[in-house]
Amino acid sequence: MKCVSLLLVTTIGIVTACGGSSSTNPTTPTAPPAAPLPPAAPLPPAAPAPPAFVLSGNYTLTMTASPSCALVPDRITGQRLALPDAIRTQAFDAVVTQQESDVSFDFQLSWGDIIWDKRLPGSLNGNELRFSAACVACTCDDAFGRPIAPNHEVGWCGAWTAIIDNPKQISGVFNGGLEYFGTDINPDGSGRVVFDLLCNASDHRFTLTARE
Repeated sequence: MKCVSLLLVTTIGIVTACGGSSSTNPTTPTAPPAAPLPPAAPLPPAAPAPPAFVLSGNYTLTMTASPSCALVPDRITGQRLALPDAIRTQAFDAVVTQQESDVSFDFQLSWGDIIWDKRLPGSLNGNELRFSAACVACTCDDAFGRPIAPNHEVGWCGAWTAIIDNPKQISGVFNGGLEYFGTDINPDGSGRVVFDLLCNASDHRFTLTARE
């Protein structure tokens, strides 16, 4: 059988006949792959919420030790000793000053004729109040505390946190250490620590009560 080839150049394509016919469509060019998108820029950090209250004024800060502080190991002798009730509950007069979200707590502490000032920094974001006495050991100068008897001192170091419902009566949690220690001082100024009771807990409590 003879074969006949017909070459037809058309917009459709090429047709070849050899005892029959077949057709081929033109190939569509393939688009190059899209370039990858650049990584999204990180979102800026959320701005702190504006303070919900103005706290400036005079307050009484009352500290109450955790129930776990009833018996505390003495770091000098290793014995477990009772922490006196007068140590487990302490009250301090405070002057609170607020500038936008920055809050400071100023205390005038005294022992006999000696008077000194202590400031604790803090913040108020929305209705969340935070302030702190940052210190590695409560015996360091940054601890918040005072003498309570000759050669006996009490100190608190850690962080205060509260969610405020009523700015005149604020209740919250203190997470940190309560330390009560005594020293034996010789006339020449030398001495030693005779007892050192430290109670670390995350459930100490505090209240700030406004004073008119």
